Amino acid sequence: MRVALIEFYAWHHECLYSQMQFLHASSCDVLLIADVSKQKYVEQWLPEYCKVFYFNFKQLSSFWKLRSLLKRECIDKIVLNTAQGSRALKFCLLPPISGVEMVGTIHNTEKLTKSFGQKLINRRIHKYYILADYLRHSIPKNIDNQYAVCYAVFLPRQKVAEIVKPQGECWISIPGYVEYKRRDYHYLLRLANALKSCEGKKRIKFIVLGNTSKSDGPHFVSEIREQNLMDYFVTFDSFVSDDVFNAYIEQSDAIMPLIHPDIPSADKYTKYKISGAFNLALSHNKVMLCHSMFQEVPEFNYPALFYATPEYAIDLITQLPQPAPTSLSITDFETNRVAYMSLLK
Repeated sequence: MRVALIEFYAWHHECLYSQMQFLHASSCDVLLIADVSKQKYVEQWLPEYCKVFYFNFKQLSSFWKLRSLLKRECIDKIVLNTAQGSRALKFCLLPPISGVEMVGTIHNTEKLTKSFGQKLINRRIHKYYILADYLRHSIPKNIDNQYAVCYAVFLPRQKVAEIVKPQGECWISIPGYVEYKRRDYHYLLRLANALKSCEGKKRIKFIVLGNTSKSDGPHFVSEIREQNLMDYFVTFDSFVSDDVFNAYIEQSDAIMPLIHPDIPSADKYTKYKISGAFNLALSHNKVMLCHSMFQEVPEFNYPALFYATPEYAIDLITQLPQPAPTSLSITDFETNRVAYMSLLK
């Protein structure tokens, strides 16, 4: 079977490698299609067995060129890594290729009921991958689609910068650029102030793994300085390169998603979509420190410790490192491969 794995956008590329490995392990020929903006990133880890083509999907003509390429390559199945949004819709509105089935990953299940564009995409895509067990509960009962849960948490060997972690320090990483509507960064300030008053506690560093020169980053950094909390933070005023990002994640004692009930998007992360921090924790075998709202989410099968108050969060932090239980099946390659291939039969 010849399968084309397509990513139209400049995001969600962290999910590609797992799928390529599932396909290769299932004796499929893999053709990768990506936007030209991600060429440098993709070629850092592209396996030898995979053929790749790049398009500028900002141009409408690229979708027609892609369709012609897929016909020439005699593709049997098409998998959209992001089966939502305007670019996926443009491709789905093209005349179908005879005999070629299309499936895809839905990263936000809310779109299945609230997006008119997604309803049009559903006319072409009848099988979807979802990225966590708990997202199943948000899938509408009246939508006639087939779903498979697949944890895309397998990563290629990556470059890691040489960063020395001082002995006795505890690192807690917060991935992503600083945006108040997505994460509760003010909570970090409360934690740092609480740690400041706790004499004899271990040295804690919050690693903010995102460019703080954009969005709400400058305001957050100014708050850190005004409150004299610089000793508790590592921040970056430019793009965080992959090797630096990987180095900090690998040496972290925990990952903190910072998704709390009072941020605007909190409800979406408990029902409709996952945070990239969730898969990072699984990929790197790290415990997460999560707000207790996630403890109430059915089938939230991630390696997490939960806190409801800053005081309890401090207690968890000062007890790191410590393991957290998780279901081994969600990080088992063969289990995920079988689930993935079930939609390509």
